[in-house]
Amino acid sequence: TLTASTITDLLGPFLDWLHRSTPTDPFAAQVVVVPNAGVAEYLEDAIRSDPRFGVCANVDFMFPGRFRQQSGEPATWPHDVEATTWFVLAALEDADLAERAALTQPLRDNAIGVARHIAELFDRYQSYRPQMLDEWRDSRALDDADGRPLEPRFEWQYHVFRAVDAIAPTPTPAPRDLPHEFALFGMGAPVGSLADVVRALEADTTIAAFLLVPGALPP
Repeated sequence: TLTASTITDLLGPFLDWLHRSTPTDPFAAQVVVVPNAGVAEYLEDAIRSDPRFGVCANVDFMFPGRFRQQSGEPATWPHDVEATTWFVLAALEDADLAERAALTQPLRDNAIGVARHIAELFDRYQSYRPQMLDEWRDSRALDDADGRPLEPRFEWQYHVFRAVDAIAPTPTPAPRDLPHEFALFGMGAPVGSLADVVRALEADTTIAAFLLVPGALPP
């Protein structure tokens, strides 16, 4: 595990790892778990700019949702960001719900962008606050498992999640579909359900972690 306080301090060691761990099978992808699309784009540009690579090929950037899904471990919200985006769009076709969430005009301006933002929000909650989603699923608009009421400014998230959860299918549990070596990049130390998945995998998997930790010294 390597920690640093800035993403640029993690980049060099990550590129060295990526070069060292290139699979012998030219069709095998290297899996890198990233927190968001911005970090994935940053790494794609950096890989293309590195003369050891020249192109960014066979690197599979996974968001935490798909990573959990392919780990085979159970999850409160088992859908990845891409699937959740479409579920959110379908739920927000309900004009009353969209108005209640104050999303009517934003949906007219950029429906896909709004839905993806909400999907990424639910994905982060699954990673870091799965107990809250369990409360929401049980029709309790609580902030956490301790019973604190949800602040009014966040109640729209509760209502949208309930609507999305009602239409999203229950997926069939899938076997693990991850390589025996992968990396975590650009996120904080895993907590919540993400930490549970990492602990479940580390017994028989090599995990290279490049983590952002405030105040950490450069590597």
